[in-house]
Amino acid sequence: MTDGFALLSRIAGFASISPELILAVRMLLSGALLGFVAAVAGERLPPARRLALHLLAGALLNGVYLCTSWWAIQRGMPAGIMALLGALQPLVVAVASFALLGERLGIRFWIGLATGLLGVVMVLAPSRRSWR
Repeated sequence: MTDGFALLSRIAGFASISPELILAVRMLLSGALLGFVAAVAGERLPPARRLALHLLAGALLNGVYLCTSWWAIQRGMPAGIMALLGALQPLVVAVASFALLGERLGIRFWIGLATGLLGVVMVLAPSRRSWR
C-alpha cells in the first residue's frame, strides 16, 4: 500500500479497516478501471488460460506480497527493510528464472544484477562514510 493511499484512508476515516481489506478493494477498483479503459480502447481479453495466469500473477505479485509486507510491519519489522525486500523482488525473480527455468541470461543481466545488489549493500551499510 502506498503512503498516499494510507494517508487517504486515515483522512477518510478508514483507519480501523484492515490493510488487507483496503488492498483488496484497491485491487478490485484498479482492475475495474483498467478493464473499462481496455474496453473503451477496443482491446480483447486474452484466452481463458492466459487470463487465468495473468490473474494469478497479479494476485501473487500484489496480494501476497503486499499483504505479507503489512503483516510483517504490523509485527515489528522496520518499513525500510520491507522496502528493500520489495526492491529486491525483480532481482529474485531474475535469479529464479535462471536457476529454476534454465533461462540464458546475457552480460547485461549480470551487470544489472551486480548493480542492483551493490545498491542494496550501499543502502544497508552502517555508515555513508564507508563509501567515500
